[in-house]
Amino acid sequence: MPFWHTIYTTVLFDIDNTLLNTEDFYAAALKFVYNKYFKSHLKFINWTTFKHLYAEARAYTHSNLKNTGSSHNRLLYFQRILELTGAPMDLGLLYKAWEDYWAFVLKYAKPYPNIIHVLRRLEQASIKTAVITDNLNIIQYKKLITNKLENLIDIVVTTEEAGKDKPAVNQYLYALNKLESSPEETIVVGNNPQTDIAGAHNSGITSILFDPKKQHPVDDPYPEADFKITNFKELLPILGLTPAHANSNKFLFLFDFKGVVVAQESIFKLIKQLSPKHINKLASLYRELKLGQISEPDFWYKIGKDPERGRQELLGEMYINKTFFKKLQHLKHTYGNKIIPVLYTNVPNAWIKTILLPQHLTLLDDIINTSAYKGINKYSSHGFYLVVSKYPQIKSNHIIILAEDLSTFKPFRFFEQNKKIWLKKRKQQPIAIPTYTVNSLQKAMGLVEKILN
Repeated sequence: MPFWHTIYTTVLFDIDNTLLNTEDFYAAALKFVYNKYFKSHLKFINWTTFKHLYAEARAYTHSNLKNTGSSHNRLLYFQRILELTGAPMDLGLLYKAWEDYWAFVLKYAKPYPNIIHVLRRLEQASIKTAVITDNLNIIQYKKLITNKLENLIDIVVTTEEAGKDKPAVNQYLYALNKLESSPEETIVVGNNPQTDIAGAHNSGITSILFDPKKQHPVDDPYPEADFKITNFKELLPILGLTPAHANSNKFLFLFDFKGVVVAQESIFKLIKQLSPKHINKLASLYRELKLGQISEPDFWYKIGKDPERGRQELLGEMYINKTFFKKLQHLKHTYGNKIIPVLYTNVPNAWIKTILLPQHLTLLDDIINTSAYKGINKYSSHGFYLVVSKYPQIKSNHIIILAEDLSTFKPFRFFEQNKKIWLKKRKQQPIAIPTYTVNSLQKAMGLVEKILN
C-alpha cells in the first residue's frame, strides 16, 4: 500500500535477550534454587552433577513434547530431575523451586537500553506491536508486567497458543492475523538467527538481528537478517520514523457521516427503500459508485431514476445534525489550528457533497473516504492506516474518533491511547470497546472540547 506513513506498520519482538536481558540470569536462578531446595533434598548430588541432570531433564522434556509450549516448563524439568535420581517426589518443593526460580529471573532481568523509549515512539506513531516468544503465557506475561512493558505491547503470542516454537511460522502468522497485518508491512526483531531470524525468513517477513554483544559473525550459516543492530535506538531509522513523525500538538478529530453528521445510520438501506425494484443490482452499483467507476448520474439512471429526482428524494429523507455543526464551528473558532476536523466515511463523495451545504463543508479540513480505495475497508486496520498516512505527525493519543456505529472503532482497537467516543443510540454487538460512551451529540462535542483542553 503506497500511502502508509512509514515503511512498516507492524513490529514483532522476541522477549528473551531482545526486549529483556534474561540470558545472564537463568544459570544464576538455577544455582539459587539448587542451594535453597535441591542440595539438601538430593543429599550427595553436587552443583556440577545437578547442572548435568538439569540439561538432561530439559533435553528429555523437549524431545517428548516436540517444542510445544509445555516443553519450556521448568516445573517439568525439576520433576524429571527427581525421577532421574530416584529422590522422593515432593510436590511442594517442586512448586516452590519453580516459583523462586522465576522470581529470581524477574528480579534481575531488565529491558535493554532505549527499549521503553522506542516502544513509546512506536505507540505515538501508531505502529502495531506484538511479542512472539517460545514459552508459557504466564511466564512471559510476568516478564512484561514486572518491567512495565505490558501497556506498550498490543498482543502476546506464545508457543503455548500457537502450537510450535520458532522457526516454525505459527507464531508469526498468528500475530499477523490478530493484528490484521501482512508480511510485507511487518518487521521482526530478535536475537537468535536460528529461531527468530529463520522464522521470519520462513514467513516472508523482514528481519532485524539484535546483537548487543556482537556475537554473530558475518558468515552465520542460518538465513541472514535483513538488518543488524546493537542498540535499539538504531531501530527507528529502519522503520522510517524521523523526528518529524508524531511530534505535533494538534488533535485529529475524526467523525463518521452516518449517525453523526446525519441522523441516518445506513445510507445504503435508505437507497434500497427509494428503489425497491432494483434491489438485486443495488449493491454492485453502490460499490461502483464508491470506487468512482460510474458517475452519480449514471447510478441514478441505472436504477431507473432521473438524477435530479433521485437527489431530491435522497435529500428529502436526510436529517442533518445541526447541533454537530454548531458545536464544530465553536471548536474551530475556539481552538483554531489545534483541531483538524476530518470526515471519516465510506459514503460516496458525490452524495456527501449533495447532502451537505457549502457552509458545512467549509468546516471540514478533509474528507477521508475509504470507499474510494479498492481493497480498503473502513472497518479494517488498512482504513486506520489510510488516516495515519495522511497525518503522520499526529500522535496516537491526539486522535479523537466520534461514531455511532461501533464497527467504526474496530481498526483503532490496537491503540488504547486513541480517544474513541461512542454516540450510543441503539444496541449493537460489542465488537469494539470505546473509550467513552455518551447518548447525545451535545455531550459528545462537550467531551471533545474537554479532551482538547
